[in-house]
Amino acid sequence: MYETKIALAQQEVNLNELEQGVDRLLVLGKSIHKELKSQGEDLNELEKGINNGNNIIGFLNNKLRKFIMNIKKDKRYLTIFFLIVLLILLILLVIYT
Repeated sequence: MYETKIALAQQEVNLNELEQGVDRLLVLGKSIHKELKSQGEDLNELEKGINNGNNIIGFLNNKLRKFIMNIKKDKRYLTIFFLIVLLILLILLVIYT
């Protein structure tokens, strides 16, 4: 009988310790859940920002591509202008030397 009371008391102590451990795990689990939820929201905001950035980069790439094509077309005119200026300089050098 006395041994049974001691065994029950020991079980009660063990159960109390187990309950305290479970309570700590519950608090820890709630804290982790809150942190993960916050980080999930932050990741969603970051994803929106990245998508926005990608859209802007795509738009700018298209603009740059069009600009480069225009430069290629205008390059012929620039080359002609440069050659005319060079011809004038050479003529001036021939005349004044």
